[in-house]
Amino acid sequence: MQKVVFFLIPLLTLFSLVREISSEEAPPPSIRQLSDGLYRTSQEMVQHGNEGHIHEVVIYGKQLIEQTEQLITEVKSSDIPSPQKKKVLISATTLLRKTREAVRLGEQKRRGVALTTARKSSFIAKQVRKQIYALQ
Repeated sequence: MQKVVFFLIPLLTLFSLVREISSEEAPPPSIRQLSDGLYRTSQEMVQHGNEGHIHEVVIYGKQLIEQTEQLITEVKSSDIPSPQKKKVLISATTLLRKTREAVRLGEQKRRGVALTTARKSSFIAKQVRKQIYALQ
């Protein structure tokens, strides 16, 4: 019995360490889902803007702002290593700034400039998504 206990304790300790290491490397599923949602919403914003629906740029832009703010709070509270976390937060903050600018321009009915800014924010959303997926 004592030999079994001495065998199981190190085995369980090793298993828990492996689980901790693997959980630190990969971002939580909620962060990955949020980044997927960011990218999809940004694509919708650009697609509808290309069709001439400037009010859709505003609607999807506001959704994108909410999703980006949610992503920022999730990343700040996660256990992602500091250098990668900082990189993602900088990109997400840039995305937030560009999307707010696109919404503001869309509300002013400046279709061309709003669409250009929406495309830039969509590109940044794609970069954020790549950065989060690269954390594996």
